[in-house]
Amino acid sequence: MPAEAKTTSDEILKETMDELSTLRQKALALPDQTLAEAAIEAIDFYEEALPTYTIPLQPIEWCGRALADVRHEVAAAEYGYESPQADAVFEAGEREFNELLFVLRQASEAKDSDRV
Repeated sequence: MPAEAKTTSDEILKETMDELSTLRQKALALPDQTLAEAAIEAIDFYEEALPTYTIPLQPIEWCGRALADVRHEVAAAEYGYESPQADAVFEAGEREFNELLFVLRQASEAKDSDRV
């Protein structure tokens, strides 16, 4: 992985881990911990898995997926799984994630065309 891409991935990973920590605190502060359990499990999974991705652009993609998933899980625990608020968080997360994938594909295609 080029040094610039690695630095960007490392920065995004750090920011993601910081946000996951903040979301963990929010989930732990919810009054009904049985609802927060899924959010905590998702955070545990991503905190362990994210640092292991090494293929170029893969860490950035997975950080985006992690934040979309965990934000939705916390909103669902806070407002209820079928609530309009949780649905809005889910839809916003999916929209942001799809935009991220689009940008990553463009970057990958530009990189591939530079090699030719």
